[in-house]
Amino acid sequence: MRAVGLTLLTIGFLWIGCDIAVGFVMYQYTQWIWRSGKLPSTLTRDEASSAMRDLSISLKDRHQVVFLPASLMFAGGLIAAFGSRKIKEGDEGTPRTL
Repeated sequence: MRAVGLTLLTIGFLWIGCDIAVGFVMYQYTQWIWRSGKLPSTLTRDEASSAMRDLSISLKDRHQVVFLPASLMFAGGLIAAFGSRKIKEGDEGTPRTL
């Protein structure tokens, strides 16, 4: 059971690490390029603030994806901490320390 917990913890950590290294930056860049291509060459203050707000909302929605791998890490940590451990043969009489 402990191996399952450590595996979930590792998968969640790698998922977040890859997303931070590649996913978030690339998503922000492509969203900006896509949205700025639709803007006119001169902007009013309201058009500029509206474009920045739309981009901000889009990025907020994308960054909420972090909760899935974070939940995997949380579950994996709980399973690793409280899961049963295999006892080696011959060790039944010796006390275990954590």
